[in-house]
Amino acid sequence: MQQIKQLNLVYSYPVKWTKFQIFRDFIQNFYDELKPEQWKESFHFHYDSGNLSLAIEHDGFSYEWLLSIGASTKTDSESSYAGHFGEGFKIAALCAHRDCGWGVQMSSRDWTLTACKDRTLIDGQSIDVLAYRIKKNKPLSGSILKLTGISEIDYRLFLVVLDCFYYPENKLLGKPIWKTDICAVYERSRCHLSKGMPVTEEFGKSGAVFCSYQLLGTNPLPLVFCLHNYECTDRERKELQDFEVIDIILKISVTLSPESAAAVLEKMKRFWYRYPKKKKEIEVNSWSPVINALIRRIRLSESVVTEFKKKYPNLLCAARTNSNTAKILRHQAIIWMRSTNTQYRLVKNTFCLLGYRFLETECQLHNGFAKSERAPIPLEKECYRILKDLISLAAEGFFGFKTEWPELHIITNSESSCEALSDASAFKEPVVNSVGLKIRFNINRVYLKAELFTSNRFYDALSTYTHELCYTFGSEGSVKYNQGLTIMIELLVAHNSEVEMARMFWESAFLS
Repeated sequence: MQQIKQLNLVYSYPVKWTKFQIFRDFIQNFYDELKPEQWKESFHFHYDSGNLSLAIEHDGFSYEWLLSIGASTKTDSESSYAGHFGEGFKIAALCAHRDCGWGVQMSSRDWTLTACKDRTLIDGQSIDVLAYRIKKNKPLSGSILKLTGISEIDYRLFLVVLDCFYYPENKLLGKPIWKTDICAVYERSRCHLSKGMPVTEEFGKSGAVFCSYQLLGTNPLPLVFCLHNYECTDRERKELQDFEVIDIILKISVTLSPESAAAVLEKMKRFWYRYPKKKKEIEVNSWSPVINALIRRIRLSESVVTEFKKKYPNLLCAARTNSNTAKILRHQAIIWMRSTNTQYRLVKNTFCLLGYRFLETECQLHNGFAKSERAPIPLEKECYRILKDLISLAAEGFFGFKTEWPELHIITNSESSCEALSDASAFKEPVVNSVGLKIRFNINRVYLKAELFTSNRFYDALSTYTHELCYTFGSEGSVKYNQGLTIMIELLVAHNSEVEMARMFWESAFLS
């Protein structure tokens, strides 16, 4: 004997779930009855000739829970699981039956229900609704869902969806780094994310992020982050956006042990020297808070700090430079750093909490700054005039100087690896030079090392001075800086006879 139970769910209900979502919610009903540690052993499935069965050995539940929208077998204590909305099975059954043409049959305890379409009257109109055909059967020791009409492609998608649930044996998980009741961090296994899995577009398919026990996004690190108590307010549970991923990783980071924080920080090397970008004075999509949180966790253990510094002994902190003075010092310190035999690595200023020195401090300790300077003597003034005249002739108007060229200062610290510096100020409204390049900065002063002003170093002096003048177009290494330098070199090559004449004047100045 069987009976028809209609749901208050019209067949034309405007919801369109993908097959991925349908499989996910069917699996969810079984997943929520078990602990993640029991999943691998207790959940069973079988596929053969279009028929897919899902089963667990469990006490089962009453079918009345599957009749009403909003009803759920999950208690408040289990609300961290992603399926606590209650209507999941009903919507999944509707979309599977209506949109995919699948047969849906659920059995538990002493009942079996089959999803079907029935008709009812609403305000005098005959309307199709979702219904269950329910019959009694011999008591079962668990619950089983049978789906029919499942193609081979559908079945492969089902296997992908299975891997989107958190359990210790999931093939996406590698070596565990940190595990508690509310979160976990794993190394990422070598298994690739399958096509169809949720991917956070900005981060690609490197690491994974599980929220409320489901894979909902990815991260750019070779790690898997799992936040079990994540509140999933979006019923559709789309993939996470980049800022959501960062926020989730931050929530996990503040709970880590010093040892696990150090392990995670090591995987984030590419972000060690990235300061947050600002958009309308608001930091956007920044990993800085995560880095800062990990460092603060590490410093809770002296032994972990010692081990980290032993592994990474040559880190130098570099704070943001805002003033002209700070930028000049930074430029000198970078030149010094590149001239040493030590392979230093620049990191965010928060690393100072672990005992690392700042770049400028290290440079100062090694006497790397061009800290002593003086006004030029007559011979140096004459040499400087020769350089200015040559550049004026070869590239008239190129740097935008008319009567006021940069003032010359002489660097006298012979131990400094810095041969030149420039003091620049930005134009409020950039001007355009003779070849169409924007002149963004005005070079107020140029600092050249005293050793450049010798009879046999004309070409060194010319090259160094030209490099400093090109800061009018942008910072070193920028596209505009490189473009200006390239054009200037081409102009000097085109005026090779004038360059040779300037060299002769330079050398003769030392004879008089």
